[in-house]
Amino acid sequence: MCHFPMRRLLSLFAVLGLLLSASVHAVDDASLAIAAAQYLQLIRDGRDPAGQPAAALTQQAEQQARQKNWTAAIASQETAIVAGADQTASWLNLSQWWQSKAFANQDDEARERDRDRVRQAAWNAYQSARIPFERARALFHLGELYDQVKEPKLAIAAFREGLELEDNPRIAKRYQELADANAFQIKGVKIESDSAAPQFCLLFSDDLSKDRKIHFEDYLVIQPTIQPVVSAAEQRLCVEGVRHGQSYSITARVGIPSATGDKTRVSQDFTAKIEDRKPTLGFKGSSYVLPKASGQHLPLISVNLEQARLRVLQINDRNLLQQIENQRLTNPLDGYDINQVAQRSGELIWEGVLTLVSSERNQEVTTAVPISDLLRDPQPGIYIVAAEQVNEDPESYQNRATQWLVVSDIGLFTMRGNDGLHVFTAPLAGAKPLAGLELRLYARNNGELAKVSTDRQGYARLDPGLLRGSGGREPALLMAYGNGDYNFLDLTKPAFDLSDRGVEGRAAPGAVDAFLYTERGIYRPGETVELMALIRDSRGYAQPDAPLTLKLFRPDEVEAGQPKPGKPALGGYHVQLPLALNARTGTWTVKAYADPKGEPVGQVSFQVEDFVPQRLKLELSSAALALKPGEPATVDINGRFLYGAPAANLKAEAELILREDPNPYPAYPGYRFGLAQDSWTAQRFPVALAGTDAQGKAQAQVTLSETPDTSRPLQARVRVSLFEPGGRPVTRSLNLPYRPQPFAIGIKPRFSDDGVALGQEAGLRSSRWIRWVSRRRNPDCAPN
Repeated sequence: MCHFPMRRLLSLFAVLGLLLSASVHAVDDASLAIAAAQYLQLIRDGRDPAGQPAAALTQQAEQQARQKNWTAAIASQETAIVAGADQTASWLNLSQWWQSKAFANQDDEARERDRDRVRQAAWNAYQSARIPFERARALFHLGELYDQVKEPKLAIAAFREGLELEDNPRIAKRYQELADANAFQIKGVKIESDSAAPQFCLLFSDDLSKDRKIHFEDYLVIQPTIQPVVSAAEQRLCVEGVRHGQSYSITARVGIPSATGDKTRVSQDFTAKIEDRKPTLGFKGSSYVLPKASGQHLPLISVNLEQARLRVLQINDRNLLQQIENQRLTNPLDGYDINQVAQRSGELIWEGVLTLVSSERNQEVTTAVPISDLLRDPQPGIYIVAAEQVNEDPESYQNRATQWLVVSDIGLFTMRGNDGLHVFTAPLAGAKPLAGLELRLYARNNGELAKVSTDRQGYARLDPGLLRGSGGREPALLMAYGNGDYNFLDLTKPAFDLSDRGVEGRAAPGAVDAFLYTERGIYRPGETVELMALIRDSRGYAQPDAPLTLKLFRPDEVEAGQPKPGKPALGGYHVQLPLALNARTGTWTVKAYADPKGEPVGQVSFQVEDFVPQRLKLELSSAALALKPGEPATVDINGRFLYGAPAANLKAEAELILREDPNPYPAYPGYRFGLAQDSWTAQRFPVALAGTDAQGKAQAQVTLSETPDTSRPLQARVRVSLFEPGGRPVTRSLNLPYRPQPFAIGIKPRFSDDGVALGQEAGLRSSRWIRWVSRRRNPDCAPN
């Protein structure tokens, strides 16, 4: 770690602040500005003029440069800058000499460092300019450097600002060349025709404007005429409403705005031919249990196909675990995978060609595959139905339409607790318990762990010891046999999550459960923490004789000691934890262990801070349920001293923070509201507020008149600070939903991580009956 004197750090911050505050011109290069500030500070710290005048040092540097002694010339010029020659001409000399030194340097790494200094010195020349002539000269040099390193936008900005100050025919010519080559323009058109709603997208050179008031459809002329649905995202302007098999002429008018304010300068014409959709096959959904009943069919969805080759394979029950371990269950298979299943882990039981239902071109059609006819006597295990085009190479690596399938009427439901695995069975076609089913539990290594039968209630329990295995002995698969039927349950998958339904509950404790608490949540260094620990078993009974080990952890998670608990009383312990006078501030944690080498059975955290207790109690309330544009809301403020007296005649301040609402509609947990491409940066607004009256009360009138340019749900956080007589504030906040729109549309994804793997079902649920369209966030990753 490097250590710098505080004087140098303060000086660096002062220089950096000066340079950044001076950067109010068109050229905006924050990273170079910071590097240039660091370079200037490095010169000031490392060069000592020893009383030599700046003019003499500059003359010496120029003489050394004429001799092409670049290293000495740079050192002399840097020293001259420290001596007072901190002006544009000095920095330009320095930049040019660094450039000459870089050209002569044979070492690649050293040459790159020299080139960095070239740009840093040029930037400092730009910042030190005080008259238009100097600034123009520095800008022309800086623009040429940007041009050399292929930064056309920065070069254009530097040239443009310089030409506003001084004419230069050579620079003006290069500026025009760069401006023409890098003007905001349409680079091309991309056709996306492989969906039910085809579209074409105009591809721009820079991001499009995000102003929601702009109607991009007004800039487009499309023939034949359509009712376009236009959406802009980043550098793509996409148009839906076109039809397969149709060609369109598109004219993009002048003036389409970019995110930076530039506009297209010329009208451009394009032709978009919307091809027919590629022939595709697919099964609907990824569920794999098909109820065992006569006349069952499997829906196969096709586009622009008349026939499909089907292959039906079976993997028997004793080989099923291999598919689970390889995480292949329910995933699509390619031609090679299917052949490997047929030759190694399973068998091919049927192959043939299916005639598909005919339909209109480019429309999805569903054909019912008579699975009951193909699987007249289903056997234990799992079936795979793979569909492919008739002319497809059977061994190609292209993923096939794949449906994993278990034909069964056995329903399995399990719950896991400290007392083992509880299994409940019932037919899928009814609710009557299934008695006499044989249940088998298998480990990851395919070894059988247990075999039990269900009772008259369709219930069975597997002992907890069977669930404690690790590695290859970890339980992985539960199979059920009986009445000529079979089903299984994958135990490696996460349990069903009910947290989004408000019934997540607490994780089941182990054999020993510890509840730890302290008498307050914050302490000063040197104080004593009063810790209580209650020890209970899984049924909630006190454990007076249970062994207990306590471990104290500092804020950096380093163990600070193991305080000894006193004698228990009815399963309760009282422990005093004296804190050192130099105890670290932050969050400390005490963890309780039944086994010192095992996992903690309980824990509690507390804060250690140098603090003075608050003397005021501040309460905020409002009769308004939400804030709407142009409609004021009153926030009532009530302050009292903690000893009871009103907080009379105290100074108060308030502000409103308009931020994105993390939970805009509690009645719709898990729903997402607003456009995916929209974002919102929190904004602050001052709120006029007088001090409290004689009763310690005040009122703040909160009003927002503008409608924010976003579809995201917003929240108005009113933050009020009431100042104690000594000047310390006590701050509280009140959150009000901000409703600039009369309604909101919510979508609830039935998948995680904001994405869906290829071949998997993208399930969505809407908060109302609406028409919706899907958009690929990364169209280049679309399947072939």
